[in-house]
Amino acid sequence: MSNSNKYTLKHLNSIQSNGIIWKMVFDDEQNQVAWECRTTQKELFIYLIDFKTNKLLLNNYLITGGWSFSLDKIKDNCLYFSNYDQEFSPVKKGIIALNSINKQIIWQNFSVAVEQYTNQGVLVYDVRIFPRKYFLLDFKTGEKIKSEYFSNNSIQNKIFIPDNLFHEDILQESDLLNFNNLEFKSFYKQEEKKKG
Repeated sequence: MSNSNKYTLKHLNSIQSNGIIWKMVFDDEQNQVAWECRTTQKELFIYLIDFKTNKLLLNNYLITGGWSFSLDKIKDNCLYFSNYDQEFSPVKKGIIALNSINKQIIWQNFSVAVEQYTNQGVLVYDVRIFPRKYFLLDFKTGEKIKSEYFSNNSIQNKIFIPDNLFHEDILQESDLLNFNNLEFKSFYKQEEKKKG
C-alpha cells in the first residue's frame, strides 16, 4: 500500500494580502509573525499568524485612520505601533498597544516616542522635552517603570534567511525556508489567460 500524498506540497495557509507588504515583525517566544500591508488608498491592514496553532489570528484587519502608524513589535499577543508626527516625516510621536486576541487598544501614549524595545520594557522619551530624557514603559500597562537603572538588552529576533533558487526566468525563481518541521515556499505564479 503506497501513500500517494507523502511527497505532495500541502498548504497550511494561503494568504492573499491586501496591498503591499510593508513590514514584518516576529515574536520568537510565541512563534508568531505579524505584517502590515499598505494600499494606494492609504489603508493599513494587519495580519498575524500563529505557528504553534497554525492559525491566522488577524486577517485583513484594517487599522482605522492608521496610515501614520507603523507596526514596531509583537510580544505576548500584543501589537505595538509607533505613530508618526506627519505623513512624510520620520519623526515618531506616540505609541499604541493593541491586543491581538480581542482587537482592543490596551494603552496608548501620544506624548512619547519609542527609542527601542528592551527585555525590561519599552524605552521611550518625552517628545516635548529637550534634551531627551529616556525612561521605560511597562509592556502590559504603558505605565512608567519606577527604575533608575536598566540594562540595554534590546529584544533580538532569530531571523532565518531562506535559500533563494535564482533562475533567469523570474517565473521559475523561488525561495525555500525550513523552520520547525515546516517548509515555506515562495514563488511566482503566472496568471492564467482567460479565453474571451
